[in-house]
Amino acid sequence: MITLTTDFGEGLYSAQVKGRILSINPDARVVDITHSIAKFDILEGAFLVNEVSKYFPRGTIHIAVVDPGVGGRRSPIVVETERGFFIGPDNGIFTFLHPKRIFEISLQRLYDALGEKKDVSSTFHARDIFGPAAALLSKGVGLGNIGKEKPSMEIIEIEPPSFSAGKSQGRVIYIDSFGNIITNIKYDYPNGSISVSIGKKKAKAEVCSTFSDVPEGRIAVLKGSHGFIEIDVHKGNASKFLGAEKRAKVTLSRRKP
Repeated sequence: MITLTTDFGEGLYSAQVKGRILSINPDARVVDITHSIAKFDILEGAFLVNEVSKYFPRGTIHIAVVDPGVGGRRSPIVVETERGFFIGPDNGIFTFLHPKRIFEISLQRLYDALGEKKDVSSTFHARDIFGPAAALLSKGVGLGNIGKEKPSMEIIEIEPPSFSAGKSQGRVIYIDSFGNIITNIKYDYPNGSISVSIGKKKAKAEVCSTFSDVPEGRIAVLKGSHGFIEIDVHKGNASKFLGAEKRAKVTLSRRKP
């Protein structure tokens, strides 16, 4: 199985990638995760591909492409993990993975394995590099036949969460389509009143188990399905209410009785 996660939008580009894969391996099963990552937002792509891939069968091949530096100096890579294989640009999109091995794709080896003359667009590596690499892996071609091992990959530097008496600080790492704010803070608060600060905006909230534990329009702080603290507005949009943007600093403070 091969999955696709990109910022391409629907239409020409994603369709061409699927066509290229199927021309190499007609038996491949290609699954669209999303092509609606915010344009050029590598952090959003990194969070999403890591979270979604947890629920696919082991051995799945995941193509993830948010690539504002396409044609530049970043490398095309394959990351092997306990879950499967991840193919895309070496620009931080695999930040949240735990690699077993990392391979830099060699264009010469890749096209030799394809049995084709090398023909790579400088602006469309998803079609001409990542898709073919995934198709070959899905046919059982070994990683050594398409690349060479490398010691490390690019990581997005995000300030880790910090904890002190009654206070947690972290960063916004994702905002979903409902406007719910996902942070990099692990859930550690008992239910009760709390203050939430994002940037210059500060508001009262309730730590609870689910959205409906607070009245409509009120802020809920809870453990999201991903295991991180999530800030929501019951039947509202927390990101608009709090003016939140990705990477913004988040402070949670226990309110005094």
